[in-house]
Amino acid sequence: MVKFDSNDVFLVVGATGGIGRAISAKIVSLGGKVIGVGRNADKLKEISAALGDSFIAEARDISTDMQSIAEWVRSLAERHGKLRGLVLAAGLQDTRPLSIVKEANIDEIFSANFKSNLLLIKGFAKKNVRQAGRCSCVAISSIVADVGIAAISVYSASKGAMNSAIKSLSVELARDNIRINAISPGHIETEMLQKGSKFFNEEYLQKLHAKYPLGLGKPEDVANLTCFLLSDASAWITGANYIIDGGASASFFNQ
Repeated sequence: MVKFDSNDVFLVVGATGGIGRAISAKIVSLGGKVIGVGRNADKLKEISAALGDSFIAEARDISTDMQSIAEWVRSLAERHGKLRGLVLAAGLQDTRPLSIVKEANIDEIFSANFKSNLLLIKGFAKKNVRQAGRCSCVAISSIVADVGIAAISVYSASKGAMNSAIKSLSVELARDNIRINAISPGHIETEMLQKGSKFFNEEYLQKLHAKYPLGLGKPEDVANLTCFLLSDASAWITGANYIIDGGASASFFNQ
């Protein structure tokens, strides 16, 4: 059984999103403490009110001022205790056909979904930031890194880059007893999906639902797997990418 205690401090970046919020709530329910990071201060206040003292709100846009990320992570550990785990759940999704992709679009997506994550991991790996001997990092990726969907080539490439980096990082960080894994969900019923729906008609959305043998996922589905990977129950797992998509990747070409 997965359990944490009050000394288990987890940094959850992207805590205001549907998946990040579910992960934060799950960690707290299992006894741990969360430093939740998001750009929306009002949403952070809502989450803090719901989860209580075990949730520490930190308003910050990770995609800006990246040079100071490592120092900022160190300051969090000084103020709230050394970190046991890091969850990378922030990111930008952009639906844009290649014909209208601009260099600025590429830079923005890769900065948010790849560059900032690497710098966060770098900061987390410092000895004065992390707990000794039992640390884990989980990056929330996406099924689209492995399954082709039109008009999201830049987004899917940024997720693929993160997945590839994790393979290398798992070997590099193992010497410090830091594990790192990715989770690649299919379409999850979150605010991000709802916002993306403005680009699609009702017929498309119905077809999307039909591609998932077990239906669309819930944020809690991702949270459950994340907490397992953060815990000692997964102590011999690193460098893995877990596809959690209700069977969609096994059936996309048959629908």
